[in-house]
Amino acid sequence: MWETSWPAVAAIVLYGINNFLDAIFVGYLINTKALAAVGMAFPLSQIVLGFGRLVGIGAGAAVSIWIGENRQDKLYKLFGSFNFLCIFFSLICTVPAYIFAHE
Repeated sequence: MWETSWPAVAAIVLYGINNFLDAIFVGYLINTKALAAVGMAFPLSQIVLGFGRLVGIGAGAAVSIWIGENRQDKLYKLFGSFNFLCIFFSLICTVPAYIFAHE
């Protein structure tokens, strides 16, 4: 199991280190309001990444199964559904951010 999961674990750890370093640099170089913004952005970005993983892992599993079953009709439908879900989740994340953004 480790052979297949270490890339995801490494990506999550590196993303956390990136946020930590952002907080250090922003806290020292700009001001406390900017540091608060960095602190607020991290959980929101994790939610967006979670939606991406949800769609990507689900579609990847479905593609693997349907390629094995030689179900070309379902693969063509999956492509449209995958694109719709990507656009749908993008709008769910983008529209509230645009509405509640100040300046």
